[in-house]
Amino acid sequence: MMRGRKAVAALEFGLLAPAWLICIFVLADFAAAFYLKIRLAAGLSAASYYAFVEGQSVTANTVGEFLANLQTVTQSGSGLAATMQVTAHFNNAADATNAANYYCVSGTGGTSWASTGTATASCGSSLTSGKFVTISATASMPSLFTADPILGPILSASDFVLVRIR
Repeated sequence: MMRGRKAVAALEFGLLAPAWLICIFVLADFAAAFYLKIRLAAGLSAASYYAFVEGQSVTANTVGEFLANLQTVTQSGSGLAATMQVTAHFNNAADATNAANYYCVSGTGGTSWASTGTATASCGSSLTSGKFVTISATASMPSLFTADPILGPILSASDFVLVRIR
């Protein structure tokens, strides 16, 4: 009688253990993906703060250095420097092309940029034009469970910020 119970327990364990292991690996992958997103947000937060503080004094001559520093701050603030791609723009340009202009930004994520020239102007709804920095970042890491049917073999996260600096 006791032998039959042990056999049933072993059979049940043999049937349920693979399902439990898959669940554990999938949960570990979700935790890793969440960690990746949190680290990415930390890097963008550090870069946003840097942009807000240091962006006040940016001129057309210093835009390139400023954007390079933003990329470095984003990577070091996230702790994901090796797996992160960062893009920074000043007034919707990767160089000093638009440094002298002020813009009205609207739309989700600053999808619509309207120049108001080299002086501030009203954008409507008691808003005025300004100078902006956009920082976008993407990071990826291999999945802990490469055959993960839900998340896949590569975990990736991306995000962006739009910072008004003037």
